[in-house]
Amino acid sequence: MMTGNSMWMAAALVESRFRDVAFYLTVIASYIGGVSTFRRVELEWKENALNAILAPIVMGFLIGSDLLTLRDSSCRWIPAVMLAYAWGIINSVGSEVTGTLIFVVTGAMIEKSWGHGGRVPSHVILTEMKSLVSNVSPFILVVMVQSF
Repeated sequence: MMTGNSMWMAAALVESRFRDVAFYLTVIASYIGGVSTFRRVELEWKENALNAILAPIVMGFLIGSDLLTLRDSSCRWIPAVMLAYAWGIINSVGSEVTGTLIFVVTGAMIEKSWGHGGRVPSHVILTEMKSLVSNVSPFILVVMVQSF
């Protein structure tokens, strides 16, 4: 998440694509915001943090991102920021609660799954991201319902 977007932001900066630089910077800041939210909520709510606060936030952001993308497929900024924020929380839960990092090699795995080492076109990434989020959202909903 952070490495890939940092590299894409650096490439955009070198190519003077300042709108893209702002996009990647916003996505990175949103991810950090998700991590910060996890830390703050966990400190204040302790045992209830995961079920009462964090799971509904993550579910809301994942579903909200899906709905925005379905409404306007050309909209990328707000859904990406929502996903980054949610994944900041999810990765924090993975590392702090379960003791494992669960999404560290996503970029490498995605690249390998497409069978080439070159740059993946943005329309392919958007399509795959929509598919992933659409598949993950119901799972999170089921986990949330069962946790109450």
